[in-house]
Amino acid sequence: MTPDHIIDQQIGSQGESVLAVSACTFARTFRSAHFDLNCDDRIESQLSDLLPSIRQALSTAADGVGDGFTIRLLTMVAGIDDLPDVVLKVLRVLGAMSNPVMSVDRGELFDPSWWFRVDDHPVFVLALDSNLPPSHPRSIPQELGTWLIFQHRKAFTGRFREEIPMSVRCAIRRSFAAAGKSYQRECGVLPQTSDSTSQATDGRKR
Repeated sequence: MTPDHIIDQQIGSQGESVLAVSACTFARTFRSAHFDLNCDDRIESQLSDLLPSIRQALSTAADGVGDGFTIRLLTMVAGIDDLPDVVLKVLRVLGAMSNPVMSVDRGELFDPSWWFRVDDHPVFVLALDSNLPPSHPRSIPQELGTWLIFQHRKAFTGRFREEIPMSVRCAIRRSFAAAGKSYQRECGVLPQTSDSTSQATDGRKR
């Protein structure tokens, strides 16, 4: 029987909506599986149930058929100040289930060069949140809540042999401007806010 927190057709449609409203032209072509997650005392069992589907999504992405997966976080993030702790918890639990185990430090969530890993699949993770100001590049409509986007490295290398071409970056920058959003070329898992630097520093001290 399929676990009840695996995305059904309606939520899968919402996952597609999250990507569709992105100002990033690259995100709008993202091919992904969609999952639901409650970050409560059942998070370990939920992610354990989801793990086979997550691995399948990443294997598909490694074959160049898909790009990764998205997770909608339910009843978890009351405000933007809670986002780092919630994201860290999700990634640490998922990282502990990876083979080999993937450890995650808080400061790494703010590092644009950092990649998460599930088993032998390198994954770039982005957090999107409706609590952010509308002009923020990571903001999404209020009704969509909080999402994590897990992009397999092949999603980039499969489209571009080396790094993303400047012409594509310029098109993305123009798309952000047309949407009334700022553009951040360098971005980590968590969105940059006024206190991002202090949070990253605190994390590295740990």
